[in-house]
Amino acid sequence: MNCDSVRELFALSAAGALDAAGERLVAEHARECASCAAELASLGEIAGLLGGLPSQAPSPGLVLQTQLLVAAEADRREGARLALAAGALAWAIGIATWAAGRAIAGSSPVWIWSIWCAAVGTIGSGVAATLVSRRRAERGGL
Repeated sequence: MNCDSVRELFALSAAGALDAAGERLVAEHARECASCAAELASLGEIAGLLGGLPSQAPSPGLVLQTQLLVAAEADRREGARLALAAGALAWAIGIATWAAGRAIAGSSPVWIWSIWCAAVGTIGSGVAATLVSRRRAERGGL
């Protein structure tokens, strides 16, 4: 492995953010290359010194804002899953009623049942979107 490709991993290694395979790769190269070993040791010292500096606790407002954003993202993902599931269920119900209607009516035009399926699927998706919007409004408009 050449020095340039391994050097890209040095900062992550010094910060302790590399996975085991990356650490193994960096360590193997550092054993073979003295200049890279010296650079890695220097970055390790810098990371150690930076880690020893005092740090300020985040403000309560920042913590609250972050928690709200995380909750909003979780709601968004859950809402998307619910809307997808509701839409799929509505389409499944529409198709099932279409099949049942064809079996019962037999000779009626297919386009009527196609419109029925589309209407049920669209209404179901709209209802799911409305429920998600209401839940979002209840949690503070996020």
